[in-house]
Amino acid sequence: MDREIEEEFQRVLAECLASQLVLEAFMRNLRAAMPDMKVQILKAFDDASRQLSAASEGKARHLPETLKMIEQMRVILIEDKP
Repeated sequence: MDREIEEEFQRVLAECLASQLVLEAFMRNLRAAMPDMKVQILKAFDDASRQLSAASEGKARHLPETLKMIEQMRVILIEDKP
């Protein structure tokens, strides 16, 4: 049973990483194609953070780590030169 749980955990982790990388690539490509979209793209990260904070109401143990990941993705996009 422990092996099945570990395999499922690794699968979910891989899905999350893949989704994160695709989202970051999409945002970079969108920003490169439409530089004037930078403000709207960055606002999406702010909106996600606010939505997550409001929805969890401090009950989710993963909230700090999730917010940290959102901020890291935002910083990566800001530092990326289109």
